[in-house]
Amino acid sequence: MSYETNEEIVKEELESLAVIFPELTLDQDHKSGSMSIPIKTDKPLQIVYNNTNGHPLYSMKINDLPPILLHFKLPVGYPYDEPPQITLKTEESWLSEEKLDEIKGELINLWDQFHDAVLYSIIDYLISGSEDLFGVVDLENPFKVPTTKLMTKLDKFNKSQQRKEFDSQIFTCEICQMEVSGVKVSRFDECGHCFCNDCLNDYFTSVITRGEVDSVHCPSYECTKKYVKLNTDMQSTEASLDLKTADLPKFEKEFFKIPIPLDILETCLTDKSLIQRYKTLFEKQQFQRYRNILPRRVAECPRSTCLVTFLRDDDADDLTICPKCKFAFCIGCKHSWHGKMNSCGRYMKLPSDEIEMWIQSEPDSVTRQNLIFKYGKHRFELAVSEYLADQAFEEMIKSDEVDIIQCPSCKTPIQRSDGCNKMKCSKCACFFCNLCSAMLNKDDPYVHYADPESPCYQRLFEGTEIADAVHGEDAVPIFPM
Repeated sequence: MSYETNEEIVKEELESLAVIFPELTLDQDHKSGSMSIPIKTDKPLQIVYNNTNGHPLYSMKINDLPPILLHFKLPVGYPYDEPPQITLKTEESWLSEEKLDEIKGELINLWDQFHDAVLYSIIDYLISGSEDLFGVVDLENPFKVPTTKLMTKLDKFNKSQQRKEFDSQIFTCEICQMEVSGVKVSRFDECGHCFCNDCLNDYFTSVITRGEVDSVHCPSYECTKKYVKLNTDMQSTEASLDLKTADLPKFEKEFFKIPIPLDILETCLTDKSLIQRYKTLFEKQQFQRYRNILPRRVAECPRSTCLVTFLRDDDADDLTICPKCKFAFCIGCKHSWHGKMNSCGRYMKLPSDEIEMWIQSEPDSVTRQNLIFKYGKHRFELAVSEYLADQAFEEMIKSDEVDIIQCPSCKTPIQRSDGCNKMKCSKCACFFCNLCSAMLNKDDPYVHYADPESPCYQRLFEGTEIADAVHGEDAVPIFPM
């Protein structure tokens, strides 16, 4: 066939392709062209990155991959005597050269079968073959990538393509029930519920402004019920957590994980300062809850210019270093670090209900093991010892075995050594009656014993050596006039 005839066939083929594929870039003079072939798999492809030992570190599933870039040039002998010259590349080089050569081989084979114009068949093969990655990738097994950088790029590309597809659709907002373009809608990936950004802005602005941290989630009725149950289950888990055997890093990761994608808040909230307010409130709430589980694990920098709250690396050590301002302080007394040899002498007050739990439980019980893990064995045993001593002392005060009473103002134990029944507390300096523990008038404490209506009328010296020495055993008690 003559050269002129080939020219006419090639020209006609390229003109037809330009009509069928408007995205095709053609150079009629050089008989060449380029086209980007989108890659969308029929079912999700699992992407993994393995460590040096071959164990997966990161894994995700995606449907959209960076496109294959096709470039062709038609030689003089095309279409009957020579095949088209084909070059294939992938953005980010996610397919190896070996895999691309396999695909290229299939394209050349199309020409070998017919020795005719095959550009349409080549492009059609690439478009239709993208659903199963042209058979060069096993969709049933994880697709390994060489670097975390590539994995991040693939994830970003997949999300951007999904967003483009989402933006082009029309959705019904589940709050206002209006039909809205996807570009003005946010979808919660976990549950699939969709709401227009205006409704979400009103909802999240309201709950964050009021400080309702636990309401910042998908506002659908089903998800609200789920989050209430999840919160209840979490509290139950916290209460029954075996601190000695628990995987604390994993538990903490879930515990402090923000339950809503921040990009949704970024998209729908018009007042961006509310995002930081929510993060601050959520963090404060979680630290307070975690302090109930492991009090010595949570610390707050005592410097007034810092005050950041954080998790301590070693909750068994009193030395604490603020990760923000690097201030070194003692977790016990909250003052600057005084060294291990200089004890601050101040121990954290332990809850009496947990001390009671210790007393009522068996020596090797999970309850005691958790309390030891939570506060430290020496610290808790010291607290129990002091608690039992205080209990015994209070029982002794209530009994008639010793002449000891408590100050009605500050509860300081006081024993009268001599003098009358008008007492003065050595700690808070208040006046009170040794007989009935009533608070006495500071300006005239003796009126209590001169008032006929008082239960201690004329009993100022009752039970004292003064009354016996002056009046004898049967004498009537007197009081100053």
